[in-house]
Amino acid sequence: MTQTNTLTAIDIPSAAGTRIPVLSENEIHAIQRIEANYRINCLFCDNPLIASLPDPLSAHRIRQLETLPMIHNEDLESSGLERMLLVQQIRRAFIHRKKNIAVSNKLMTLLYQAYHAQNPLLPANATPDPSSALGLVFCGYPGIGKRTLLRKLTSQYPTLIYHSHFQDQLFFARQIPFLFVQAKATTRVKDLLMSILERMDRITGDRLAENGSLHRDDLLQNYVINEMKKHYIGVLIVENMEHLGFRTKETYAIMSFLDELITMHGISVVYVGNDKTRFLLGTFGSLSMSATSGNDVLFEAMTKNDSWNHFTECLFQMQWLKDPAIRTNELTDILYKYSKGIASIAARAMIEVQVLSLQKNQETFTAKDLEYAAECALRTISKEIGTLRADNPQNVEAEMDTIHLWSDLEPRRHPNQRHA
Repeated sequence: MTQTNTLTAIDIPSAAGTRIPVLSENEIHAIQRIEANYRINCLFCDNPLIASLPDPLSAHRIRQLETLPMIHNEDLESSGLERMLLVQQIRRAFIHRKKNIAVSNKLMTLLYQAYHAQNPLLPANATPDPSSALGLVFCGYPGIGKRTLLRKLTSQYPTLIYHSHFQDQLFFARQIPFLFVQAKATTRVKDLLMSILERMDRITGDRLAENGSLHRDDLLQNYVINEMKKHYIGVLIVENMEHLGFRTKETYAIMSFLDELITMHGISVVYVGNDKTRFLLGTFGSLSMSATSGNDVLFEAMTKNDSWNHFTECLFQMQWLKDPAIRTNELTDILYKYSKGIASIAARAMIEVQVLSLQKNQETFTAKDLEYAAECALRTISKEIGTLRADNPQNVEAEMDTIHLWSDLEPRRHPNQRHA
């Protein structure tokens, strides 16, 4: 078997550890282009699309993805204003949850099934089976960690793989394992198609969107499908599915297109959104069967268990105060009272309490400070918090759609990191 060395053409750093509070998408999710390096001892070593992928993520490897921003001694000597900016790094933290492993396994299944369907080097007597691709519904409260988890997991795979030869034969191809697009309230099927081309352009450096804009609307979908197949898209991840309208002509066209990708072209699809996403898919009957036949993941808020304990341990490590508050049951109960286990809300409260403390030249905070900070930070979403407090989640999704929550948060524990 002929093998090539792995060559990284572009590797944009993630800016981890820097002091920039707001990151661009490229900084969060690096674009990595590599030459194919085929695994020899894998179950599907005769399929270049699968053999070129890295080994599946183990549970141990997934746990190692946890990260926290570094806090150095010199940071604590910075001015209060500077530390108010440093505190914003809490938004970039990532914590391991047990369900992360199950989600990773689901993604890997979708990817392998898609590339099994798309195998370009099938034996002459074999028949392609595009229907082996799968759909997955991935839903949960806004701010729960869906987007961050998916991007963290997919970042462990190359963004673009170049193929030139495989098993002593020429094989020129470009492969994009995962492609992200977002649905919007005004999304038409043409908008989604153009978004796919634009995302592919960002990865490949091509001008597919420009070429696509020259096609008539009735021919654009075929052009997009052909380009997706030509670039061997493994999994299309469509975020914010809940923004699509119910029972509208455009939504029906979008759902038909996504269903066609799964059932006819061997491209797996992940439908990401809040709980409305499942109801949305359910309104389209047979069109959504490929995505809803027992293959959905509900990413729930943390309960007061090991995940919540570990999360709050990490959260209390991320203090840019000279006399950091000690994690106590009273303080964690306050965080849970206001967040109900939603990571981004708890993180927002922790950021706010540190900012308020620094504004008052305080180097620690009390339970009263934390409760006041949580009230201030969450005043704009009082209706949502009221619903959560009442343990009445039925209307939470609809209400939370009207607000902007920070990026999903999942931080990591580094026990000896504070004075690194």
